[in-house]
Amino acid sequence: MKAIEILSQEHRVILRVLTCLQRLLGAGKTAGHVDDASARKAIDFFRTFADACHHGKEEGCLFPKLVECGLPGDSGPVPVMLSEHDTGRETLCAMLEALEGAAAGDPNDLTAFIHWGGTYVELLRNHIAKEDNILFPLAARLLSDEDQREVLQGYEAAEKAHGRGTHERMLALADELCERYAVQSGDVNEFVSAAHGSCDGHGCGD
Repeated sequence: MKAIEILSQEHRVILRVLTCLQRLLGAGKTAGHVDDASARKAIDFFRTFADACHHGKEEGCLFPKLVECGLPGDSGPVPVMLSEHDTGRETLCAMLEALEGAAAGDPNDLTAFIHWGGTYVELLRNHIAKEDNILFPLAARLLSDEDQREVLQGYEAAEKAHGRGTHERMLALADELCERYAVQSGDVNEFVSAAHGSCDGHGCGD
């Protein structure tokens, strides 16, 4: 399997858990409080699998190789993707900060958690759409077979650094959340937004 295909497959898992989060937020709005245990599991998944594991592969392995192969590091898709990774981390922190109160039914914290959770869902869906439709096809054209092998070796080292069984634990957690919120593989709701076709609002090369 090629380096890009692995990331694309991980996107499918992330999209399913984003749908779980969306349903968790809807249930919380109706009930007047969020399910603390499920919310913590979702945040754990996004921080560990989506950010540390998945974004870690991109930042530590794929993006440096793309820059080495000619993509600019200070303009275009790579810095935009990095900026969105940072925004996602900040949003998860805001969700975690509001969670205790949101689980207890505090109206201000509940409003904040639902706001930041919805922001995260939209951010990640649009981010994934940009990578799947713009960056990854570009990477497939730029990277030679040898480049792909080097990136894959980097992935293997990154997975080892995260600890044995982490990847499998996160996949099991994703399955648990999908069962809890009745999310099937065909239920990923990938938004097509104004940002869908560009990496910076104007175009990847601008």
